[in-house]
Amino acid sequence: MKLIKRHHIFIVLLSLVMVGCSSSATNEKSESILPDFKAQFQLGGELYDLERGGYKWEKKLGFGKTMVEQTDHASPLQMAPHIDPISSNPKQEVTIHIENTPTLTLYLVNAGGLDREVSLQDNKFTLPDSPGKYIYEVRATWVEGEISYTFVVLIQ
Repeated sequence: MKLIKRHHIFIVLLSLVMVGCSSSATNEKSESILPDFKAQFQLGGELYDLERGGYKWEKKLGFGKTMVEQTDHASPLQMAPHIDPISSNPKQEVTIHIENTPTLTLYLVNAGGLDREVSLQDNKFTLPDSPGKYIYEVRATWVEGEISYTFVVLIQ
């Protein structure tokens, strides 16, 4: 009788330990290490959200260990059809605002992929003078990693 009770107690304790460990491991994997930075662009006095795409982010854990989180997200060209374009007049100034002052690189994207880098001065650039739909990718880089953002402008 005592052997059966000990056996039941052992099974219950073992089950509790297994559930506790598996729950803890699951929670750790589901938590993102990527900060939720506010990312916007300003055009014509209005602020618009940038669409986050792919990213790679690293977090130092100590003892020489690093946690890395990386996505294989759709490219800006693949994202563009799902982004509402912002209408604008030609040659308007656009300012990019992203929290925690990353280094920004701006690209104009076309059907072949990245078309060319667009020069930024104090996170500002001027839209082209030709009518059309323009897809832009902003690559924001911090010490911990890089995030890609996309926005689309329709010049009338």
